Amino acid sequence: MKILKKAVCLILAVTVLLSFPVSCSSGDYALKIGDRVISADRYKAAAISIKSQFLTSNDLEDTDDLWDRYIDSSYTSTVQQYLDSMIQSYLISYNLYSIHFDELGLTLDDQTVNEIEETMQSYIEQYGSKEELDKSLREQGFTYEDFEQQYYDEAQKKAVIMYYFGPDSTENPVSRDDLRAYYEEYYTKVKHIFLSTKDDEDNDLSKDEKAKIGQKAQEIYQKALAGEDFEKLIDEYNEDPGMASNPDGYIFSKDDTSYTTVFHNAAFEMKVGDIKLIQSNLGYHIMKKYPFTDEDIFSPDREVVLLENMMSEESNKILDDLKERIGVKYNNAVLEELSVVNIDIQSDQQSDSLISDELKEQLGVDTETTEEK
Repeated sequence: MKILKKAVCLILAVTVLLSFPVSCSSGDYALKIGDRVISADRYKAAAISIKSQFLTSNDLEDTDDLWDRYIDSSYTSTVQQYLDSMIQSYLISYNLYSIHFDELGLTLDDQTVNEIEETMQSYIEQYGSKEELDKSLREQGFTYEDFEQQYYDEAQKKAVIMYYFGPDSTENPVSRDDLRAYYEEYYTKVKHIFLSTKDDEDNDLSKDEKAKIGQKAQEIYQKALAGEDFEKLIDEYNEDPGMASNPDGYIFSKDDTSYTTVFHNAAFEMKVGDIKLIQSNLGYHIMKKYPFTDEDIFSPDREVVLLENMMSEESNKILDDLKERIGVKYNNAVLEELSVVNIDIQSDQQSDSLISDELKEQLGVDTETTEEK
């Protein structure tokens, strides 16, 4: 049984949880990356944030059974091992890239710096003052400067990836055409009109009720084939609330297992402009495949992720070389104490998570039987 939606090598997020107290009894370091020290408190803040998002976004209970389950049929890693490794990879990789950023003599452009400053200002306004924000952070073993540096670390990582693989790179450039070809081969973009065959309690409707819904789906399908505006048909008939939060369509890779199998397969079998009617265990889907826009592929955040995925062998070698040269030390006693299976999340507190959307998409379980896709 697959537990996670997809495997993640690196976490593309700034992970801090401002509402949870995170003092650690050891008071020691968790990781050392070169001359940078990741305190136990800072590590625990990241661990709590990731664990909290993982549980709440998938409506899961913190049970021993969950953490002992394997992430897939290879039986090589449990959920506990997977998330612990993810936390460490995040903290290590961003710091290595940040150190290497300085070594390469790179600089951030004015737009990036201004965006970071605007982000920090928004948090200052949220907490009323810089002093109040700093106070909240210090309760976790952070400072305002630590918090701000995480945003710079993220930006510096992106700059290093672009230095090695961007279209203007002098090292190993990837052209925009090659990146688009990679994206179009491994990703798809679809919209659908969904008609559920489940009741409000997620039970199957009767055979007669399903037949009526199937007939309605066939009628909508014929309208779409006849050339009626698909967007208007979505607005009129669709029952999937996810389409409202994804107005540009569902974009996902061949490796993504978070969609029902029949929906996933159809999305990759179709050509741009194709319209198809399928039935899943959830209901009927009138699907249409859409072309990718430049914004889909070449937005600053997505382009870096794609380059890192496309050039994974090369980027992993860069990280391995940096680890060996700069050095990474693990405080195993603290890391064991701060495993996701050991840290406690106070469910009655409201989390003010700063996890990015990229990480939210990457954390989760296989919800094939409950997702309206």
